[in-house]
Amino acid sequence: CLRAQSKLQAARENTLALLKYTASKGYGRHNSLFGFELGNELQDDLPAAVLAAQYKQLAGFLRELWPDEATRPWICGPDENPDGVWLHDFLAAADGVVDAVTYHQFSVRADLVALCRLANLESVTFADQKDKNRVDGGPVPAQHLLCPGNDI
Repeated sequence: CLRAQSKLQAARENTLALLKYTASKGYGRHNSLFGFELGNELQDDLPAAVLAAQYKQLAGFLRELWPDEATRPWICGPDENPDGVWLHDFLAAADGVVDAVTYHQFSVRADLVALCRLANLESVTFADQKDKNRVDGGPVPAQHLLCPGNDI
């Protein structure tokens, strides 16, 4: 137990050191840093409430290091495989600190509508859609959101 606590403390300290360094260099959402995300596909390793608590801690660090909300990097996540129940529990426990929900989708798009319904999400956009009006083909603007129940 002591070894696990030591690893968790080291991970927390490393995360905070990286965030402090990033903030000290002036990086933020206004110039070159969109956001931060914790982990990858952790739904099989951590209960939703545990990961949500870590996201809340990250939110506190970001508020402290980037007091100006306009420059503060977003919190993205949880970058999980579609599991509507776990995602719903995570978002409920995260209590609004997640700015952008991320996930992995390895199935047909019709499954996404079912996931959104399970997670009680109101809208979603597909990351593989590109805006043809942007030189870099960047993300689709918000008016292209697909709401569950619409034809895909």
